[in-house]
Amino acid sequence: MNSDNAEQIIQIAPWDSVCNRQAINSLCALRRGDRCLFYHSSAGATSRHIVGVVEVAREWYEGEGEAASGGAVDVRVVGEFRLLVALGEIR
Repeated sequence: MNSDNAEQIIQIAPWDSVCNRQAINSLCALRRGDRCLFYHSSAGATSRHIVGVVEVAREWYEGEGEAASGGAVDVRVVGEFRLLVALGEIR
């Protein structure tokens, strides 16, 4: 490793706050190691963009802490896209 490059920290975070039943079913079906497109879902359809790829680190579990009202899947970042992809472009 080059001394100029800091070791990358693998960050794991819950993918929670999903309310749509179809989306919840999809998250429940994910298995550890599955890769997914991750999108930013700000207000308004024009701001919804795929921003990168994540990998499932922990399969669906009932919510803990902030996610207590539902469930979550823990994911880790695999990579970020240099160019954002609008959800409408891939439909």
